[in-house]
Amino acid sequence: MYNIANYNLGYCFFKTNNYSESQSWFRKYLAKRNPSENDIYNDALIRTGDCFYGMRDFDNSLNYYNDAITAKASSSDYALYQKGVIQGLQGNMDARRKHN
Repeated sequence: MYNIANYNLGYCFFKTNNYSESQSWFRKYLAKRNPSENDIYNDALIRTGDCFYGMRDFDNSLNYYNDAITAKASSSDYALYQKGVIQGLQGNMDARRKHN
């Protein structure tokens, strides 16, 4: 019931570009997932990936984007795009071409 507050706090910090604090709150939300909140859960996966991307922690970012893709999140196309961008930044052009 109160777990949605973790998600909302994550968004508050995300909107102020405080990605370190934001990912912490999103991860608290994800750890206590309510099965009836699939859309919010999937969005939290994407936003956690975005937080790590903003902090240039590309390995963790990829993990969350991959989780969103596996979960068939409604924004998994965005996660695939971000995954391709990260692979390009990492110099992994073969994997990048596979996803773009």
